[in-house]
Formats: sequence, C-alpha cells, structure tokens
Amino acid sequence: MVSVAIIAQDEEEVLPLTLECLVPIADILDVVVVVDGGSVDGTLEVVKSFDDRLPIQLLQHPFDTFSAQKNRALEHCRGRWVIGLDADMVFTSLRFRDMLQRGIFDHIPVWDWALWYARGDLRHYCTASTTKMPTTRLWKNIGLRYERDVHEYLVFPGETGWDSIHNPHRLRNTDQCAILEANMLKSDKGIRNRVNRYRRWADRSKEAGIGISGMSDAMESIIANRYLNVGSIPQFVLDGIPPKVFDYPIARGLCTSL
Repeated sequence: MVSVAIIAQDEEEVLPLTLECLVPIADILDVVVVVDGGSVDGTLEVVKSFDDRLPIQLLQHPFDTFSAQKNRALEHCRGRWVIGLDADMVFTSLRFRDMLQRGIFDHIPVWDWALWYARGDLRHYCTASTTKMPTTRLWKNIGLRYERDVHEYLVFPGETGWDSIHNPHRLRNTDQCAILEANMLKSDKGIRNRVNRYRRWADRSKEAGIGISGMSDAMESIIANRYLNVGSIPQFVLDGIPPKVFDYPIARGLCTSL
C-alpha cells in the first residue's frame, strides 16, 4: 500500500486537482494525510468533499515551518511507499500505477520525479540532479524526515544535510512519472495571496540562503504575462493525468491550447 502526505493552507483553487489525480489509485492508498495550517478559504471544504472517494485523514495545526508540517503528515503514513505532494501538484498517477505494478521502483529507496512548473511566463522542466531543486516525491517508508524551515528536503534517519538524500546511490530520476506545479494557474487574487505569504516567509528564506524577492517584485508582470511564451507540456505527461482532472476549469491551463 501507498501513503500520501500533503500540507495545505488556503489552496482551495488548486487542491482539487491534487486530490482528483489520486482518485484512480485510491484502491492502493492506505491514507491521504492532509495537514492544514489554518486555512481561511474553502480548503477544508475541498478536503471533505473527497471523503467518499479517498481515504482522507485531515489534521489541523497552525503553520510554523514547512518541515514541521510535513513531518506531522509523515507521522501518519504507514504504507510501504510514501508520496509527498504539495497542495498544488498534479500527479501523473496513471503512469505511477503502471510503474508500481511492474516493480520499476522496487530496488531504489528514493525517487526524484520530473517536475514541470507553470510559473509566470515560463513553463520549464527540471530534476533535482541538474538543478538542485528538492523534487523528491516518492520513497520507501523507512523513516525519512524533512529538514530546514523553507525549501525543505528529506534526510535519512540519523543523518543531516542535502547530500544525505540527493546522491546517485540513493536517488534515481525518472522522466516517466511527473508532477506539474499548478500555482500560477490560480486566479489573480490567488497568486497575490501566495506572493503575500512568500513575503511573510522572506526572512526565513534569507536566513536559509534562498532569494525569493524576484517573484514578489515582479508580481504584476507575472500576473499579466503568465500565459505568454509558455512552452507546451509533452503529451506523454498529460496522458498520465486522469482525464477527470481536466474537468476543472483551472486545469485547462495545463493543456497546450491555452
């Protein structure tokens, strides 16, 4: 069985996509843990609307750090495998089911999946091996935990630091199983709310050596131009997403014809 760990806060626009993509693999999921950090929009209602289709476990805890929230979710994951998703990630679960059934993941404990961004006027492709982005999304349930307040990453039990998880002996990249980050498909208000939250986290990010001021400074430009010069997502990625996801109007921004 597989457990899914998600943290959320004011993500009513994108969370339905994240949960909908899990429905076709509900039969192999033992739990979908959602830790809410104090949403004031319709996030809680979104989670409850999936009660009859997913083994949802909703927890509520005031947001303190990303690592702490994600580790709270991991405490409730009991499956052989854990999928760690953000609340805005559309997951190619149809490809995952096929790969899991064929045993492709079995001999490597940690997997880094291909990640597509829909951010501003750029939709690009990256993996942790080439960009040092923390895109680890699948691992065997062997006690891994998150470190660092902002732009958190996983570490093995008893170890610390990025290199604990991100090295070629423990992590394997796959382009076939992908996730798409959908935050920039939100409404203008939703994007502004996200940027305002980033501003509140700016000091923590600066302390961690991470610059996030560019998104804040260029917010109006991002909103006005987020569909200009956007590269198309390959069809094989879109084919791995359950078709019902595209019934949500916001998901149309993932398609090649915007």
